[in-house]
Amino acid sequence: MDSQKIFICECGSYCHQTIFWYNKEDKQLHFTTHLITYRNFFKRLWVAIRYIFGYKSNYGDWDTFLFKPLDEAKLLAYLNKTNLTFKQQLEMDFIPAIEQMAEKERLHLQWLKSQNAKKEFIEKSAFFLNHYRNRLKEYQEYASKL
Repeated sequence: MDSQKIFICECGSYCHQTIFWYNKEDKQLHFTTHLITYRNFFKRLWVAIRYIFGYKSNYGDWDTFLFKPLDEAKLLAYLNKTNLTFKQQLEMDFIPAIEQMAEKERLHLQWLKSQNAKKEFIEKSAFFLNHYRNRLKEYQEYASKL
């Protein structure tokens, strides 16, 4: 797998994902959709046995699609027309990711304080929270100037 792009469902569940990847060695674009992920071994075994005997879920559990070269070219041409600008990528991907990091660090710092953790851990967490907030502010200012 040389390069891949993962898309997560709007519902936020990591079990609902679509993955595109291009393999340079066999020169093929692959597309995989996962709708359900069972963590329990016996549940996965049960699903596998039902699959062997021809059961098909109404909702679909998983599937993979291998593009024909012509269809791959059509898809890539379509996607190239709708590429996001750098500003859009910054505002839609990068800045929200930093916001999430800052929020997680804020919650972590809050938890450390509630657990009466060592002073060095609290200071380190506060340092990282401040760092994330500063970077977030800088990126938001940079994006607004683009």
